[in-house]
Amino acid sequence: MTNLKVLGHMVDEGKKALLDYRISEGLEFLTALMIECDNRQLYHQANQLCDDYANMMRFIAQGGIDSQHNKIQDNIIRTGLRTIDAAHRAIRIYQNLDKYGTTYNMMVQVHGRDAYSILQRLWNKMKDSPMHYDVEDQIFNCLWTSEPFTPAQTAEVYEFIISQYSQIQQHWTSALALSLWEYMDPEKMTLMAMLTNSDDPYVRARALTGYALATMRHKDQLRFYPTHGQSLLNKRAANEMILIQKSLILSIRSEKATEKMEKDLIPNVMKIFGNDYERLKLGLGKEDKKAQKLFKEIHKLNSTGYDLSYRNFIFASRNKFYEQLAHWFAPFEEKRPETISVMYDKKGEVRKDMRFLLTASNHCETDKYAMCFLLQSNMESIKLMKVDPEIVEGFMNKEPSIEEIYRNIMQCLYRFYYLSPWKADLTNPFEMTPYMPDYDNLRNFFSDEQMLDVSKFLAEHEYYNRPLIYLDELIHKKGASENALTLMGKCHIGQGNYNKALEQLTKAEILNEKNTEILSNIAQCYKAMERYGKQEEYLIKLVEIDPEAYRIELALCYMNQGKYEEALKIFYQMEYEGKHVNMAMRSIAWCSLKLDKLETADRYYKKLINLGEKTRWEDYLNAGHTAFIAGNWKLAKERYQTYIPMYQKEHPDDHTSGIAPFDTDKQELMNHKISIADINLMRDIVLSKDEN
Repeated sequence: MTNLKVLGHMVDEGKKALLDYRISEGLEFLTALMIECDNRQLYHQANQLCDDYANMMRFIAQGGIDSQHNKIQDNIIRTGLRTIDAAHRAIRIYQNLDKYGTTYNMMVQVHGRDAYSILQRLWNKMKDSPMHYDVEDQIFNCLWTSEPFTPAQTAEVYEFIISQYSQIQQHWTSALALSLWEYMDPEKMTLMAMLTNSDDPYVRARALTGYALATMRHKDQLRFYPTHGQSLLNKRAANEMILIQKSLILSIRSEKATEKMEKDLIPNVMKIFGNDYERLKLGLGKEDKKAQKLFKEIHKLNSTGYDLSYRNFIFASRNKFYEQLAHWFAPFEEKRPETISVMYDKKGEVRKDMRFLLTASNHCETDKYAMCFLLQSNMESIKLMKVDPEIVEGFMNKEPSIEEIYRNIMQCLYRFYYLSPWKADLTNPFEMTPYMPDYDNLRNFFSDEQMLDVSKFLAEHEYYNRPLIYLDELIHKKGASENALTLMGKCHIGQGNYNKALEQLTKAEILNEKNTEILSNIAQCYKAMERYGKQEEYLIKLVEIDPEAYRIELALCYMNQGKYEEALKIFYQMEYEGKHVNMAMRSIAWCSLKLDKLETADRYYKKLINLGEKTRWEDYLNAGHTAFIAGNWKLAKERYQTYIPMYQKEHPDDHTSGIAPFDTDKQELMNHKISIADINLMRDIVLSKDEN
């Protein structure tokens, strides 16, 4: 008896050899598998393949001419791949090597015969049973472990699936997707394509996700099935393929957002609210500016589709409910036995606040079950779920977007492959190449406009190499466009390749000299390269187009060049207009200090110090510099000693007693004719504990 790891290696190597047209080697692996496979039909099929290939080689070696020999080769490879899969499946089942084999054997033990006969028996049982959840789950297991379908079986399965209501259709579509993930089956691919025609967005989304993942999984085998290309999918489903690409990328990035939530946002929220659940209710806390800022950050993460609840699920994954594969893919249903005690009160009426909580969250369907389990273990927590009825009614009328549906499906898959008790039993699609256009059989689904959209999406999430490849291909195919060149430039900026970025952006500028995005990116490149004169040139162009948006950048550019008088003109104008006043005052104070206009600098730093909560530690530091340069040592000391605790609060990991910013500015003080001896004397005075 072989072990699962050795068996998997033999199967993978055998397939790889066949796909590389090393047919003799591939058939040797198939023959080796037959030693472990107790299936006479497969044994004869493998022998027949070996004989057919040997006869073809002998005929050609003896000088025979067969113009169809390449087609015969392809047919042998196609049949060989199917036979390897069938042998692999038979060995797993016969030797009961893993949960796939265990599940199938359990179904046969209970119901007898092969998977398709079991399916028919379960369908009849389901028609007669009003409490169908257990039968529904059994059908899921049967579909997942089923052998390849015939065309007639495909038609029958399709008719039965679409005769069910939406949630059952979703559930069984996931079973078919998992079955396809295990073994390539052209009939199941056809069945999945048929299900993408559904008008129900949830069914369509699950079917298309399964179809796309199977296409990625079996990319090499699919070239031997030319009919399973783009023509299989309807136009609507093909257009939605881009949503899977985006959701896949976001799921892979989810842990970064989770880390930010756990280490930053959530602890800060709890500091503000503590255990005051009344204040933490939805919509409250708006009067608290710190809380408002935190909630905006959380909303920003949520709106970009990051997976905020990734860690929360771990506690529920140990529940026995998740030991059954079928339960992982069951759409959330309020009346399932696992949720009914939480979703309904003692009078048997649905709890609207619980429905709202589960619907409004960004949790995937698996998380909703997890939350019910957590609440079941602590019913007191349900009593704390108090939500304004008007908010509930308003939200419950909102239909989820198709983007949200795809995102939740991908979240659930992400949990399954990383957290479930089954995670070691299936190849993880999130460890494969996450870029769908990398697969030739998926690339055709993307129009040129969508390829540009995918590239933009990748760049926004700091993936730059792939967009550059796609954009280069697009430009060679369709010619240079303003959007493609601009995006290429932005990707090079993201990689820090500013010369390459300028090369693309200046080409884009030729196509549109008034495009502010192009001009601002060119200005950004020159700034990064510290070529401030060229940056100024482009910022002046931008100010002519949109003065309000770019005059601050122009003023800062002037400051970088030491043109403080030019910068002051802009900042004074902003202060006069009442726009960005605090920022303008800081800049006026700093420019005045650089120009040795100490009275003006001191007057503005006093204004900043009087701002209260909006005063920064930098304001006290620079105000101290102003007093020090003017010769007022006492006032300078007071201001320096005021900035230190403010700085230490913001930088708790800095162990320099808060004097680091002062040390950094030593050269600035020396530029104003302060000697190094006086600077160090002031340093000692500031750090001295002597109050006299």
